[in-house]
Amino acid sequence: MKRLIPVLLVVVLTHCGEKKDLHMAGAYSMKSQVQNDGSRDTVITRNQLKIYTDDHVIYAAMRLPDSLASYGIGTYDIVDGNVVEHFFYSSANGPRKDTILLDIEKSDSGYKQVYTLPSQNRKYTQTEEYQMVGNADSSALDGAWKQVQNIFVRSTGDSTLNPVITQFKVYQKGNFIWAASIPDTATKRSRTFFGFGSFEMDGANKSKELNRLSTYPPLIDSTVNIDLEFMGKDSYKQTIVYPSNNKSVEVYERLKN
Repeated sequence: MKRLIPVLLVVVLTHCGEKKDLHMAGAYSMKSQVQNDGSRDTVITRNQLKIYTDDHVIYAAMRLPDSLASYGIGTYDIVDGNVVEHFFYSSANGPRKDTILLDIEKSDSGYKQVYTLPSQNRKYTQTEEYQMVGNADSSALDGAWKQVQNIFVRSTGDSTLNPVITQFKVYQKGNFIWAASIPDTATKRSRTFFGFGSFEMDGANKSKELNRLSTYPPLIDSTVNIDLEFMGKDSYKQTIVYPSNNKSVEVYERLKN
């Protein structure tokens, strides 16, 4: 038994070292989601993408049971080998701050996260497994952005400025997520939308996005060609020209940690 102690110690120290050197930057597709209420497991079927940049995190999925968006965006820290996520905007709560502590177990192909959900009556534990997706390529778009201007330009030349959309866009490792909330004056709640998938640069000032899932069905599995204009490292403008020759012009600014 005495001979086993040094070996066990090495294993434990090695595991601790891996946790302390945790790196999360990348794009991850959810493989499984299990919720435990203290007495039984409930398996949830959910197509969700999660992206970590060097300092921000975003997730997006279809909200159950309807077809609106479920998303959240924030910053994160790595503390004692665990991930602490600080969400500053979500589809459910808008600009409300929430902090979640994740117990992370990394693997060569992805990671597993375990965390506790707040509840008044009982403790819920959520376990999610993610598969790494994307590639090792980097681009000038990599990072987290917030939309600061949205203009719709008709083929006739008339334009409309939409000042009420809250929209974020995050790029990393050849993948992207965009997520938006628009106030609904009738219900006094926000309608939420998203799209996620892969992208590639087409030269220095163009990109191609393939939405794998979206709240807009026509976008799914279709390629969107985007003209880009970079205004320094922390701002860019994207222009999408539709078959009708109408245009969507959006300006984004980089989110700071």
